[in-house]
Amino acid sequence: MKKIFLFLTLIFSINAFACGGCRDSYLGDQKANEGINSYDNQEKEIAKIIENINNKIIKDKIIKNEEEILSENKKVLELEKNNILSMTKESFLLNQKNQLQNLLNSILVQ
Repeated sequence: MKKIFLFLTLIFSINAFACGGCRDSYLGDQKANEGINSYDNQEKEIAKIIENINNKIIKDKIIKNEEEILSENKKVLELEKNNILSMTKESFLLNQKNQLQNLLNSILVQ
């Protein structure tokens, strides 16, 4: 009788520490899936934030580039204006020189 009792005790004690058929055995998979879903959701949020930051940086760069282009265009226009003024001045001086030369020629011919 002692042998049977010892045998039954041994069998039940082994099963008491075993995990097969535990009431909460499904919790491991459930919690793992919850963790994966939570991680994926947080990764998506981080990706959205990074994308927003990148878009803002790109917009700021575009605005800065446009401002630089406008500034350079103003400088080019000023240079062209100065060039035109210089050419006009040169043309005026040549015209004056020609008129003086004509005047001198007409005086010398008489």
